[in-house]
Amino acid sequence: MPAPRHIGIILDGNRRNGARLGLHDPRQIYDLGARKLDDVLDGCAELAIPAVTLWVFSTDNLERPADQVSGILAATEAKLRALAHDPQIHRQRVRVQAIGKLELLPSSLVAAIRAAREATANYDGMILTIAVAYGKRRSQATGLSSVVE
Repeated sequence: MPAPRHIGIILDGNRRNGARLGLHDPRQIYDLGARKLDDVLDGCAELAIPAVTLWVFSTDNLERPADQVSGILAATEAKLRALAHDPQIHRQRVRVQAIGKLELLPSSLVAAIRAAREATANYDGMILTIAVAYGKRRSQATGLSSVVE
């Protein structure tokens, strides 16, 4: 059976896993989840999967309590900053990109996205797409407008 060409992963269950581990600080909980990305990318590289999309943060998440939103966004920003300099990313020639309503994000997170994108822009290995501030309604509207055009 051939490996899939693209895998989409919805990051969910961080709070449940954090509670199971006795963690209560949202930043710690989401940092723990972000650290799992390395294992995921290693597995995808071993299987020669050329594209991975991580749905990190939906537009609906903006309505969560402020500490959860800031925890998710801070962990995402830290991971993106790390990806820009990660030897594994550069060795595997992973191109990082982001989709979503980036204008809804803090400027520091947008800068981290830009840094990861620019650091990996010329790579031709796996494509890692981070879906952030991305929602079902947005994807439906985008799809509909492309059909109408």
